[in-house]
Amino acid sequence: MMTAYSTIQERPKKQDVSPLRLSEVLFNADRNGFRTFSVLPSNVDAVEAALLFANGLNPFVVLHGQSGWGKTHLLESAAMHHRKLFPGSNVHVLSASEWVTGFWSRMQSTPLILDHVQDCLSLTRQRLQLRLALERRLRAGWPTLLSLTGERLPANFSQVIPNLREWQVASIRQPEKAERQVIVDAMAKREGLVLSDTLRNILAGKLDVNGRSYEGALNRLKLSGNRWLSDAEVIRACGLLNPYFSDCPNWDLADAIVSSAKSQMDSEREADQLALYLMLKIACLNEEDAARSMRIEPSAAYAGAKAFSGRLLVDPAEQKWLERASRELVVQLER
Repeated sequence: MMTAYSTIQERPKKQDVSPLRLSEVLFNADRNGFRTFSVLPSNVDAVEAALLFANGLNPFVVLHGQSGWGKTHLLESAAMHHRKLFPGSNVHVLSASEWVTGFWSRMQSTPLILDHVQDCLSLTRQRLQLRLALERRLRAGWPTLLSLTGERLPANFSQVIPNLREWQVASIRQPEKAERQVIVDAMAKREGLVLSDTLRNILAGKLDVNGRSYEGALNRLKLSGNRWLSDAEVIRACGLLNPYFSDCPNWDLADAIVSSAKSQMDSEREADQLALYLMLKIACLNEEDAARSMRIEPSAAYAGAKAFSGRLLVDPAEQKWLERASRELVVQLER
């Protein structure tokens, strides 16, 4: 298969600019452009296609994939890189629907990048306008990059896009768990967060969401701190992000806390107090949720947590029980 390594060559010396190589995308960090994109098996074909387009080496590209996994980010990166590489270029990402009906539908030879192409496909007039515009651009050889949402191309896509065989079509697939770990790690580093391997595994394994949701979750953590390494910090993070796990069928933080507390304490009363302390003081769940999970009144939940807190001050052994229960809880959450 042709890769960016074999196809991207240096531009003539008179341009005094060298195109970005895929190796630089993979191994360098920056806050702008392609360097902020985590290149993975699920998206490497799309990254290469966008990179070739941005370097002026592949004029007709179609990208597609599920929402939230970086298509728009990739389009913005391609536009930014093209502007840097070709001084005077005014390439920007445009809405396909707005472009075919508005000012931007005027034919221009400059590269065109259209997002949300799927919005035009269900509207007869816009579909025809897009078809005519793309036919003209294809005949003239004017570079065009299209993006649409969908795991597969629509059935009528070949009727809208002229001479589809002349376009490079690449997809961004739903990333696997190992890939999501890389994504979470990259996002965390970009935001200045330090996550333990355990917390990263929990987020990647239990949060089956898209990139935008991961970004929201990490921003929520950032509001409370930058380091999330110890067992207590992992539990605190899980408490903060508990609403994000609501769609996970095997996730019940309060139930997991009760289970871990009972595994460490022989006395049911002491186990309940330890569980309440973990819920209210470590995970920082609200009293109503804690009380509901224990089937008690909120005032009783607060009293139970306070009782264990008092024992911590006078009995060092209680700290060991807390640490053991915390370790058991973290292991249980990671499974």
